[in-house]
Amino acid sequence: MDEFRTYLRQNGSDDGLEAAVVDVKIERIGLDGKAVTDAVVITGLDPDLETSGSPDDDKARALAQAFADWRTSAFHERGSVRVLNPALETMTALKW
Repeated sequence: MDEFRTYLRQNGSDDGLEAAVVDVKIERIGLDGKAVTDAVVITGLDPDLETSGSPDDDKARALAQAFADWRTSAFHERGSVRVLNPALETMTALKW
């Protein structure tokens, strides 16, 4: 989690994304002989737990993209990430 927050801080995250990250869980799984990353970013986004049209949807998508960019540039990985709200509901998902 700290490494991802550092990446966000160093790469111009000025829209509260760094502070929104509560936890990061990363699992490397093998698929057809190739390892991929399966990750979950737990956030404080969407604290009102809106079922649709959350005002934080854009931030959730930005976090997913930032996570994918970080893992690609720093670790040369491919995989998927889900960004969750405090109720552990998926706000967005991204494969890279």
